Amino acid sequence: MKTLLQVIIIYVLLTACSVKELSPSDYIYWVEDPDNGLHKIEQIGELVYEVQYKPADYILCKTGELDEVVSDKLLDSLRTQYDSLIYFTIVLKTTSGKDPVSQHTNSKDIEEAALYYFQYNFQQDIHLKIADKDDKQYSPVLFHFERMYTINNAKVFLMAFDKTSEMKDNDLQLIIHSKYLTSGLVKFYFDKDIFVQQTKMKL
Repeated sequence: MKTLLQVIIIYVLLTACSVKELSPSDYIYWVEDPDNGLHKIEQIGELVYEVQYKPADYILCKTGELDEVVSDKLLDSLRTQYDSLIYFTIVLKTTSGKDPVSQHTNSKDIEEAALYYFQYNFQQDIHLKIADKDDKQYSPVLFHFERMYTINNAKVFLMAFDKTSEMKDNDLQLIIHSKYLTSGLVKFYFDKDIFVQQTKMKL
């Protein structure tokens, strides 16, 4: 009986530590599933935030660069390139489908000022920090506001932060605090395990 119990324990431990490999399409689905901790959704009043953490393999899948990968060496090189930064996409939308930027104004001048802010200054109100440790905050080193029209008037922002050695060993907190948004201060927590994913993409 004792031997059987030991076998079961060993099996459970090995299963828990094993890496699950998924095809590119299944891997994209896994990353975008909120249940797996990499995709956060927060509704505050009528405003809805969606924050997607993007691992290196996810970026490779989405950009189509995998189509040009002809060797494991090239794949590892691309992974290393993207793994030097921490990438996020933030999507802003409303439950009513109204534009989250201009929903509370009828003034064209104010709307244009808001659009200018989101294109050039919004990044100054977004920070990444080590959760519950210190007050040091990091600003995006890359930022892009996608000026595209969607059915639900969503606004999409792409960004990346420097990945420090300390970040790899701690939970992270993405902070958004914008004067143009009615939600006030919003925080999103990401467990440190996002850097040691047990689910990987395979070619």
